Amino acid sequence: MKRLPSIVVAALALSLSHPAAAGPPPSKASRAEFQKAQGLFDKAKALLEKGKVEEALAGFHKSYDVVASPISRLFVARCLAALGRELDAHRELTEVTFDARAEAAKDVKYDETRQAAEAERAELAPKVAIVDVRLQDAALTGEVTIGGTARPRDRLTAGWAVPPGVVEVALSTPRGRDARSVTVALGERREVVFGGAAAAVAPPPAPVADDGASTRKKLRVGGWVAGAVGAVGLGVFALEGSRARSRYDQLKDDCAGGPCPTDRASDVSAGRRDARIANIGLAVGAIGVGAGVTLLVLGREPKAGHAGSPRVTVAGGLGGVSVQGRFQ
Repeated sequence: MKRLPSIVVAALALSLSHPAAAGPPPSKASRAEFQKAQGLFDKAKALLEKGKVEEALAGFHKSYDVVASPISRLFVARCLAALGRELDAHRELTEVTFDARAEAAKDVKYDETRQAAEAERAELAPKVAIVDVRLQDAALTGEVTIGGTARPRDRLTAGWAVPPGVVEVALSTPRGRDARSVTVALGERREVVFGGAAAAVAPPPAPVADDGASTRKKLRVGGWVAGAVGAVGLGVFALEGSRARSRYDQLKDDCAGGPCPTDRASDVSAGRRDARIANIGLAVGAIGVGAGVTLLVLGREPKAGHAGSPRVTVAGGLGGVSVQGRFQ
């Protein structure tokens, strides 16, 4: 059996991950187009609810081809993320942010879509490499490609997800082609600058806050430490409380319910000291255990489908991100 040429394979992969905007945007779609696209969207959402992600992805593509709604494209990205295709999902979310911003100027409900796309894009950032392009000279014309993909000039600085490794970034002008190679690691973001004195590959930016994984790890470590301190405190409470109780019972028997003789004053003082230490241990234990549990809960890794992993939110409609949402 003959193998498909690599260029055909690449084209097929691209067509699956990047829906063609065959339909008009929501602000220009007719009522009939809305109704057709909504029906396709609802069917895709029902498939997603049943866990049929591949079929749902195809359905959201079809809906997008009728009306190029940012919400349909958001769900395309979510399906891709659920299928483990983080790079394609990140790229789709990048486009959603621009499409939703444009539509939000006409209908504010799409601003919610933009915010959702930006949040989910940030969650996927550690799982891809990202390249920004900056044109230092506004007079520069021509096509800019990142890893072979042409990018609109107004979207260059938004960052484009690429596979980790060496990536070619090129600017093709009437004078010729200026190509640069940049090495980008997983979770890293690099900038390539064209034009002016700064025409070069910019150095890696200073480390930025991650998607919260390191923060959650620190919270968990703090939780275990606080819990250990709390356990020690409770141990002290149990030990010293037992001693204090034993001394009290002994003095109660020896003193017959009345004032204790002076030669037992040291035992009385020791009993009070044991009681104070026990109370302090109880307080430290309660605070430590409470703080530990809280930090462990806050630091736990999110479950699949929630923050920190690709989310497949099945609630949504083309008129808003909600179960009851409609195109109109």
